[in-house]
Amino acid sequence: MSDIARLNQAKEAVTKRHTFEMRKIGNETDTELKTTRTKSEKEITKMKKDYEVQMEKEKSEAELKLSKVRNQFNSKIEEENKRYEKLLGDLKESHKESLGQQQMNHEEVIAKQEEKFRESMEKAQNDFEIKKSRLES
Repeated sequence: MSDIARLNQAKEAVTKRHTFEMRKIGNETDTELKTTRTKSEKEITKMKKDYEVQMEKEKSEAELKLSKVRNQFNSKIEEENKRYEKLLGDLKESHKESLGQQQMNHEEVIAKQEEKFRESMEKAQNDFEIKKSRLES
């Protein structure tokens, strides 16, 4: 029995060593898994932060561009409004001058017609006076 006892002891020793090695491998695997998980989570967190920073940067740049475009658009509108006001003022001035010129032309025509009428009346008066004096004599 001593051989059987030694074999049993050897078998128990091998089993204990095997169990120990399996636990050791399991613990190492667990440690490695935890390390990898922690590392991956940190990397994911860093990637999320980088993404958020990049998105904020892009948003800020887009807002700056939009603001610049709006400012350019507003300045163009301002320029066009000034141009419109100038054209409108020029048109009003031109219209005023045209009306003044037309009024002067009409007054001249009226004055000429009045002068012709007076001359006609004077001529008619003179003719009447001449004929009247002929008839009286």
